[in-house]
Amino acid sequence: MATYVFRRLAAAVLTMFVVATIVFTLMNLVPGDPVFFILGEEALLSEVEAFRHQLGLDRPLGVRLLDWYSDLARGDLGESLFYGVPVLRMIAQRLEPTLLVTAMATLCSIAVGAPLGILAALRAGSSVDLGAMILALLAVSIPSFWLGLNLILLFSLKLQVLPTAGYVRLAEGGVQAFRHLLLPALALGLSHAAVIARMTRANLLEVLNYDYVRTARAKGLRERSVVLKHALRNAMVPTLGVIGVSIALMLGGAIIIEVVFVIPGIGKLVVDAIMKRDFTMIQGVLMFIALTTAGVNLSVDILYGVLDPRIRYD
Repeated sequence: MATYVFRRLAAAVLTMFVVATIVFTLMNLVPGDPVFFILGEEALLSEVEAFRHQLGLDRPLGVRLLDWYSDLARGDLGESLFYGVPVLRMIAQRLEPTLLVTAMATLCSIAVGAPLGILAALRAGSSVDLGAMILALLAVSIPSFWLGLNLILLFSLKLQVLPTAGYVRLAEGGVQAFRHLLLPALALGLSHAAVIARMTRANLLEVLNYDYVRTARAKGLRERSVVLKHALRNAMVPTLGVIGVSIALMLGGAIIIEVVFVIPGIGKLVVDAIMKRDFTMIQGVLMFIALTTAGVNLSVDILYGVLDPRIRYD
């Protein structure tokens, strides 16, 4: 296991190197000069050149790229061009709402998707199975931002039971924070719940035909015990990979949801940075998301071996 983890960490470092190169290159190809956004279009050319020199934007691209590598190796994501503060500090200030939205969306997707997939598998071929898969198909086809707007229309404007937008920090009130995050979590998590439901159904149907499941039934065990204690554990191992990928996708998808629900998280931060051409901020946030995704994937692979003793990475 230790050797496998070391190899994955080495692969993650190489992946981060490639991602850093691509992100930095794309940021420098995007039209728009951040200096003009900071100083304004009426700034004198001499002021623009002096400020560009101060920010180091007049240096060759290769030199700035090497400096970017050096900063990343030290865990430094640079300073925001617009705000003049460390990017890592701004990410830390905006991290709470993004992590809470992603966590609640993950719980929502599992709580809805897994039972729906189990029910469909146990009633395979019936109207229940057909209805569950139709719901899953609809959920995976609906864009999260469109679903979010309709949830606001229904629960906030029509029923007036949940807040329309905004965010309350946990320190200021856990119940209020939950109420503000419920609709964003539903909008972000339902499409992934559909994927989990379909994956759970397919895996459970396969496992239910295994010999050890038929043997358990032949011994007279109750159906609930056969499904929950014998079949479901093995069926959920491949589904765990889908959940891991969903977490990474939801972390990136939170960008759109945070804009729709006006949540001051990392997604809103990167959107504001794009509008202001704050390239350093964009690079830092994208690298943070890439690193978090690599960490989630590594954790899921290690969890495979914990849940299924047949899996060995030696």
